[in-house]
Amino acid sequence: RRSAVNEDQPKNAKPDLRSAGARVGDVVVLVKGAQVFRGRVRDVSNATELHIDLERDQPAGLSALPAKINGRCEVKVFDQDSYVARLTRFDPQTGRMTSVGFIPMFGNSWLYMFGWLNGGEFMSADGSKCTLDSPEIIGALQWLVDVYDSMGGYEAANVFQTDAQSAALDPFLSGKIALRIDGDWLMHTAMLYKPNLNFGVCGSPIPERRLKEGAKPVGWCGGWAYAVPASAKHKEAAWELLQWLTSFECCKLYTDYDASVLRAKGQIYLPSLAPNVRVMAWAKGKYIDGNPAVSHTYVQAYNAFVDLLPTSKYRPVTPVGQKLWGEHVRAAEAAMNHTKPPYEALNYGTRQVQSALDRILHPPTGRAINWRTIIAIYIAAVVALIAGAVVVQRRRVRTPGRRREWVEGLICASPWLIGLLVFGSGPIFFSIIISFCHYDVLNPARFVGAANYVDLMGRHYDPIARGMVSNDPLFWKSLANTAFMVIGVPIGIVSGLGLALLLDAKVRGMHVYRTIYYLPSIVPAVAGFILWIWIFEPSRGMLNQALAVFGIHNPPNWLRDPLWAKPSLMLMGLWGVGGSMIIWLAGLKDIPEALYEAARIDGANRWYSFWRITLPMLTPYILFQLIMGMIGVFQIFEAAFVMTDGGPADSTLFYAYKLFNEAFRYLNMGTASAMAWILFVVVLVITLLQLWLSKRWVYYSGA
Repeated sequence: RRSAVNEDQPKNAKPDLRSAGARVGDVVVLVKGAQVFRGRVRDVSNATELHIDLERDQPAGLSALPAKINGRCEVKVFDQDSYVARLTRFDPQTGRMTSVGFIPMFGNSWLYMFGWLNGGEFMSADGSKCTLDSPEIIGALQWLVDVYDSMGGYEAANVFQTDAQSAALDPFLSGKIALRIDGDWLMHTAMLYKPNLNFGVCGSPIPERRLKEGAKPVGWCGGWAYAVPASAKHKEAAWELLQWLTSFECCKLYTDYDASVLRAKGQIYLPSLAPNVRVMAWAKGKYIDGNPAVSHTYVQAYNAFVDLLPTSKYRPVTPVGQKLWGEHVRAAEAAMNHTKPPYEALNYGTRQVQSALDRILHPPTGRAINWRTIIAIYIAAVVALIAGAVVVQRRRVRTPGRRREWVEGLICASPWLIGLLVFGSGPIFFSIIISFCHYDVLNPARFVGAANYVDLMGRHYDPIARGMVSNDPLFWKSLANTAFMVIGVPIGIVSGLGLALLLDAKVRGMHVYRTIYYLPSIVPAVAGFILWIWIFEPSRGMLNQALAVFGIHNPPNWLRDPLWAKPSLMLMGLWGVGGSMIIWLAGLKDIPEALYEAARIDGANRWYSFWRITLPMLTPYILFQLIMGMIGVFQIFEAAFVMTDGGPADSTLFYAYKLFNEAFRYLNMGTASAMAWILFVVVLVITLLQLWLSKRWVYYSGA
């Protein structure tokens, strides 16, 4: 990025473009809100003015582009000789990337890597403070934002990354990307599918300032490790096992085994990197150095990875590691999408992580829950309920034979009753108590009153925002995302009813058509999600390919666009309307034919018959679909988990997904239980409201 402002000048001074080196052909980026437009310098009129050609790097048909960027916007000028500018190519019709020089977050690279390269750390040395918003991390994130802007924005690069395939079609192997930050496993893929690939490996580039300070490039060792739980009964035995699993003897065994498996397949083996110096020296000497099957290119690349091991980093060792990871990804996406500036995005993430860390380092001092007492109370309540039912039944039934039948009935129903009491009402009773406790599974639950509910729905004063803000903004965002999906309920009802009306016609072979339309509803959910991921792919997906046939060459990015992600899931949901179609068909078959005959005698047309007969007679089915649809909306989880991982920019972070994160990723069982009961109350109120309103519009033929 060219610097157009002299630091010695006043802040309100105009930029000196010529002294900054701006010239014809440089990449120019205009940032207007969250939109990024890429162009080229057509002419540098003087030191403070330049003319921009916005059509050179834009798809055909966007001549009205300047109308979208009237007013003030941020202007960035990038050197045309940079690898990103020189090696990035665009499709002239769609404007999508076809090849790139470098995408910072492509491969196994995140803000962590660039923060370390800039000299930053994400946690303090003693682990008591989150430093996600340190100047070094902010600088690294600003650099990421600039690099993505130089390619036309994060969304444009993300589309290319989404379309990228793996294995033999990996874009690095096929020459569609020139440089990437990744691990040694990429060599294994290259060795398998393209053994003659000409490539090189070096440390990630670091800022010039850091080079002058004597800093060296860093690698990344990941974040996996063996652990012995504090609750393990045989800690010493477990420790001995871990010592052997990391010993030289064990490492030799599984390395030789992996080599023998590949050798049996006729493939060349490259040992995985090991943190143990002795193991690494042995594996390198046996399988790399002097091995005629490994080419000189791969030997050099492997040695480069080994040389990076002494300076490699790993994710911070902290009890809030998963929270830190999630917030650092969220902050990076917010900044790169221009929804928040880097400092604000990182500062928000820092406060969220620090709050979670403080709860662990300074846990509440409330009274510990005595589970034996709780279980005893629950068992006593169940016994009292059963005893009460027996007494009431004995008073009602005087005949001895009838009493025996009642007991036999209970015995037959006992498997279900036991399952209800143990696996149903028991966990429900447990979650009620947990919702008023601080509980992370690893430590005893402690009573904190309504603190979990207050933390979720409460507000506090934020000096940075200079106003009242939510304690947990993601709680309200997840609720808003879920509420938005309610739009899909009436759409699904109308689609299912329309399909049922078509399939209710008396046409030969209608049973075959009904079966075809019903089949998608019984396809396993995950298989269906993967299929729709392919359909929604921006460049190669079936949907955008079909739109291109009709002349739409700049279609939505669907799952990768925060604006279109939720509508995409709604569109996918219509694929399964065949399930509700069966219910609608049952309702249509239940309408007496005599009503239609009487209407035809009175001169009613089809539309009038539908509006005055079909629809009123189907109101019980409409009520059922409304209730079940609303309940289903508040339980949306699988689609977001598989297809979008809650993104982009938390646009598909639904209520159930956030509940899952709190419970199983962050181990905030108290918060998750509180969210579950809030959800229960919301669904109950909506259902009761629907039942109350149904008295005014639902018609029951038998009433």
